[in-house]
Amino acid sequence: MRVRKIAVSLVSPLVFATAFAIPSATVPQASAAPGTTAAAAPEAGPSSAPASIADYRRGVRDGLRDGLHDGRRDGRHCDYRDTYDDRTRQGNRDYRRGYRDGYRAAYDTAFRQAFNRHCRD
Repeated sequence: MRVRKIAVSLVSPLVFATAFAIPSATVPQASAAPGTTAAAAPEAGPSSAPASIADYRRGVRDGLRDGLHDGRRDGRHCDYRDTYDDRTRQGNRDYRRGYRDGYRAAYDTAFRQAFNRHCRD
């Protein structure tokens, strides 16, 4: 449970910051001159922020769960074999990105703690 809290505390700032990095949709302003049309603002380039924060958070939650499990298992056996494969998870791009971020953070933390507890002299 303690490992999970640590992993969540590592990933939570990332999720929080990402939620505010999503560009808001621009609403075209009405023109003051009659008979003219308002031009829509040009689209920004591809953003690094996820389009669906709910999918990203769901991915992080699932990744944390699986990463903690795999990290503990590998750390107890003193064998680093992170077998994460991005193609194994189903879902949209935001879910997969969240899953990867959550998995990596949780795996590294859980592995280090289990390895230090069981394998260090």
